[in-house]
Amino acid sequence: MCLLSGGLVRFKSQDRSIFRARPANQILSGVFLALALFSSDLWADAGLAGQLRFEDSRQPNVKYSDTGKPWKDPEREKVLGYFAFVKEKAPGLLKRATAFRPIRVYRAQGIIYTTGGAFNDQLDNGILLPDSFFGRDAEIAFRPLIHELAHLADLGNKVAHSPEWIGLVENKIDRVKAKMNQDRVTPDQEDGSRLQREIALKEGFPTGYASSNLYEALAEYVSYVVIPDQHPIPNAIHRFVNAKMLSEDFTPDDSMRQLDVAYVQFQTGNLDEAIRAFDRAIALDPSFGEAYRQRASAYEAKRQIKEAISDLTRAIALFPPSLVGAIYRDRGKAWTKIGFAPNAIEDFSNAIKYSATDAWAYFERGRVYQGIKSLDKAVADFSEAIRIAPTSFPSAYYERGRVWGAKGMGREAIADFTKAIELHPNYAQAYYARALTFVVLGERERALADFEKTKELAPGSVAKIDDWIAKTRPTLGGKGH
Repeated sequence: MCLLSGGLVRFKSQDRSIFRARPANQILSGVFLALALFSSDLWADAGLAGQLRFEDSRQPNVKYSDTGKPWKDPEREKVLGYFAFVKEKAPGLLKRATAFRPIRVYRAQGIIYTTGGAFNDQLDNGILLPDSFFGRDAEIAFRPLIHELAHLADLGNKVAHSPEWIGLVENKIDRVKAKMNQDRVTPDQEDGSRLQREIALKEGFPTGYASSNLYEALAEYVSYVVIPDQHPIPNAIHRFVNAKMLSEDFTPDDSMRQLDVAYVQFQTGNLDEAIRAFDRAIALDPSFGEAYRQRASAYEAKRQIKEAISDLTRAIALFPPSLVGAIYRDRGKAWTKIGFAPNAIEDFSNAIKYSATDAWAYFERGRVYQGIKSLDKAVADFSEAIRIAPTSFPSAYYERGRVWGAKGMGREAIADFTKAIELHPNYAQAYYARALTFVVLGERERALADFEKTKELAPGSVAKIDDWIAKTRPTLGGKGH
């Protein structure tokens, strides 16, 4: 039974066992009745005042978010209710996630490049909640919130990178991916998610998404230990999650503390201080792969690319095999910044070797080919990125459209720019590129409409766009369609 006592969401001790025995829809029915009564004037009593911070604007360097938006009181109250439940049901998880800083909770219209109900950013210790999160039933929305909290709780991915966790799940992840690769199916494709789920469930994962990588496996298992359903969690994983992620017996080590200091300095633009903190984290734990990777980001921000490449090389040696492809991709991007195209292509190719469905690796290699005028290879790589992620990769359509334009294939370019806009309606660059293509094709009215939309989405470009509009109006003929 769920009760309210002194502003807290509480459960009678004799009823706690229901979380292991009953389906989630039965478990949470009483919980969310209580949440409906929970109001913002109670959150201090719930002990959350020092653990949550509602933010009305987004940091410019917090990635993947659409335009930020202010909070509404009913949204705050709903989120506060969810966190009150987390504090009652998984206090150890919340303790880990707030070990150094409060959780910053943001609102946004949407999230780019992901279809999930929420998104996290470890650098910011933040969780982003889009419109779609609040459009869900409470029982459905709660699980992705637990999932994102698990990511924040594993600062520096030390638990996900641990030998014990790798031993528990990495082989299972590899088997799911091998089967998907054999059938040339990806989760973003039609029926791909269903197939991934079928294979993953046979391997003992609670969801298909849990088989994506070590990070997502950990976060998904945490959410299903906190809120069980009909899918049993293997005993060894259940014990691991309870011990490493949910136990209140937790003291962060000093290398994690220094990593968090580095993240704070990085977020505020103090790159030298961030690098010094990363140095201290690495000195305390020389095998801290994530610290090397993030220090590389700080070096890149300072345009010290060779130092960044050195750190990424070290990270490649430290990361688990199933995750090393992403580090090759990072190093490939670093090579591009100093114009070493062959090195970049080699690293992106290595990333693809480790993860054949890494759409970003194909995308980045395609951009290198685009830059060295190997346009057919660029088209092939952008097309493969689109095949892997057909509904969640507007940038791949945009860049392929640019290549079509360079090849003089205007209609193909228009089709790709239009698809990019369909996937990301506020994609100013795609509107601008499509406008320029319409100019080349002599379609005046369509060009002018796209120029105006670009001005609306990117006010800083007004002078440049007005110059194009001035050129467009008198020089194009009467084609309007």
